[in-house]
Amino acid sequence: MIEIDLRAAIIPPQTRVWRLFPGSSYKFLRTFDEQRVAFLDLPGLELPEGELAQADDLLSRVLASQKIAELKRRYGHDHAPDVQPGQFRGARKTTTRGRYRQAVVNFFEVASRGDLVIVPSTLSEGRIRIGQFIQPPNRRVVAFYEPRYGDAPIPARPIRWLRTIPEHQVSGNLRSSLRHEHPFTLLERSLFVETLSFAFECFKFGEQCSSVIYNENNDYTDRETALIGLISNLSASLCEYVENNGDDAIDTDVLEIFLSNPGMEYSCSFSSDIHSMGFSRFVGAKPTALAIVACMAALSALSQCATAQEVQSNLAGIAIINSYAPDDDACTAIVSEATQRFLNIFDIDQLWEVCKSMRESQERAGLRPGVTVGIADGL
Repeated sequence: MIEIDLRAAIIPPQTRVWRLFPGSSYKFLRTFDEQRVAFLDLPGLELPEGELAQADDLLSRVLASQKIAELKRRYGHDHAPDVQPGQFRGARKTTTRGRYRQAVVNFFEVASRGDLVIVPSTLSEGRIRIGQFIQPPNRRVVAFYEPRYGDAPIPARPIRWLRTIPEHQVSGNLRSSLRHEHPFTLLERSLFVETLSFAFECFKFGEQCSSVIYNENNDYTDRETALIGLISNLSASLCEYVENNGDDAIDTDVLEIFLSNPGMEYSCSFSSDIHSMGFSRFVGAKPTALAIVACMAALSALSQCATAQEVQSNLAGIAIINSYAPDDDACTAIVSEATQRFLNIFDIDQLWEVCKSMRESQERAGLRPGVTVGIADGL
């Protein structure tokens, strides 16, 4: 029995991605990691009760916190400044102050549980952190940044840090966006899917599906590109066939299917960075992206067989699931059917050769689809 778990997160369409700047000189990065939180550079901030956006004294509270930060920078982290929000009542409302006030509203009131947050690092470190808010906005915690602010409490939100990635792997548009030093703002929606694709190996977000194939060794060649291209092309054609023809049998051979031109909606956008460790990522409006990694995972499992006959005996025991989706998920059903058809369009000798190619690519380039494969004893 071979069970392939897509582990494709079903991300609600209202999910947002926020950009957080981790303080001047990126000083809060280690604290974010160690305390599993995120916060704004506002030590001693006392948040008012009720809706923050409607609080008349929110700006005064923000300015009081910024004064505390200034005095601690000047006199040391042990200094205990006596600063009260009332001292800033009637303060001038500048653009910069308004931006910080809105950052507080966004961070502690608007950003929802399940939203993502993306945080840049220094250019020399060249890494990007992606996390997820794990509590609603009103479930706040207290953090501390002792090197600068001593025991001054900093209101914070708990974060599950999902992944840290090299900055060179992201697009120029995303890199440029992350260099804006605004405290906390909504990322451009056009960059949501790219960010999600780094946070989750496989996912479905609205009408978009995404998956990833890793290459974990240095020796990536054109053979790996050809193998991935074969799987991708056939997966697109088979997903289109399954959606349009249901259980009808396919009466064409593998070459005809490979040379067919599926509708563009079944094709995927493709991005890659094949330097070790590298990746190939697929994003599309149909389940094709998930079918690609399911087919590759099936070939990977079958490549452990010693003979073509052993491959044949294991074909009926392959199951495709998505433990992150309901049992009746339509997308998983399409991927499962497309994967079964992929394996059966080859005669057994052809399939055995494809399995051997898969084994060679695993050994040479470390190809690995971003899914989980469980294999029962006996394969």
